Amino acid sequence: MKRPFTTLLAGVLSIAMLCSVTVLAAEEDARAIYSSFSSQTNSVTPAGVTFSTYVDANYTTSGSIKGNAVVWVDASATVPGGTMSARAFVLSADKSLLKDKGFILEPYDANFTWVQTADTTLSSSEATFFGGQVKLYLPGYSEPVCPSVNAVKYDGGRCSSVSPVTPRSAAPSVNSLGMTYGTLLDEKTPDLIAAVGVDGTTGYVLHHDFDPTFYTTEAQMRYNERLKENNLIPLYDVELNQIGWYALDTLTREEGPDPATQARIDERAARNLPAVDWAHTQDDASVEAYSVGLVDGDFLRNAKGETFGTAFNRYVAGYNPDWIAYVGDNGVPGYMSFFDFTYSGCGDTVDLCDMEGNVVDQFTFS
Repeated sequence: MKRPFTTLLAGVLSIAMLCSVTVLAAEEDARAIYSSFSSQTNSVTPAGVTFSTYVDANYTTSGSIKGNAVVWVDASATVPGGTMSARAFVLSADKSLLKDKGFILEPYDANFTWVQTADTTLSSSEATFFGGQVKLYLPGYSEPVCPSVNAVKYDGGRCSSVSPVTPRSAAPSVNSLGMTYGTLLDEKTPDLIAAVGVDGTTGYVLHHDFDPTFYTTEAQMRYNERLKENNLIPLYDVELNQIGWYALDTLTREEGPDPATQARIDERAARNLPAVDWAHTQDDASVEAYSVGLVDGDFLRNAKGETFGTAFNRYVAGYNPDWIAYVGDNGVPGYMSFFDFTYSGCGDTVDLCDMEGNVVDQFTFS
């Protein structure tokens, strides 16, 4: 459902590092990038597998300065498809969105995954931030594990690795219409999200336009197909007067990475790491959860034919329920859509429904 939605961060601490770039051969390629700088690596080891994350800032060094962000997740073993999910973004100095690439779930068994934004023009006078987020869907965890991802600050031709942006704790700003406004760095996504339009105008996009809510994968697919024809959404001022247009990032992996990223992909693809077998290593409680929702080998279904199960069904057992069981913030059990389960970020609140689609509670990702 959601391609471009980036829950970015509000304050960054610089770790002073001069940019030590790797110069690549120029190529006649729409994705050609001439220099690359990597952030420091962060690692976590949940469920017995180490996941390392970092960001590459790729940019040109002459002429019109352009750049993109690549978020990497390296695993110490081959993990099942559906385990790793990442997204990438490029931000202006005030944290407004310049380019974004929403969460992409790695569908295949793999020992790494990556997400790359499209290119954007960089300012020669203001800092630019390259960053991203990662979510891991792991057995034994009721919520996605969200390891921190260091970012890169580009300023005046120099790069430095900076700490992950952290959510702001201040109360959100509110306009005269009662709508909250801010950035995707905010702790709770505001109604109006700061963004830079196609003509360089700074304004806001509606949360719903930027990150629409769908309840079926079919609706998401139809929406993504429409984006290929028109990827523009309105850009507003703080009082919801339209002042321009914002272009959603529709770049896909099939359109090809830049040469530097392709080299890193090839290097990782050549690794032959053993595969984990989480389905046979869980404690009794996990094994019980593993089979919840299955009836005689098939899922519980409602009158619409939608299936109901658990995260274990989806990612460990290899089954694919449309709705996934959770207990809400108020202790009421229900189901969230696979779409919300996959694409919601830490701090997002989604509806939990009964099997007939009635909202019974809400669930907040921590």
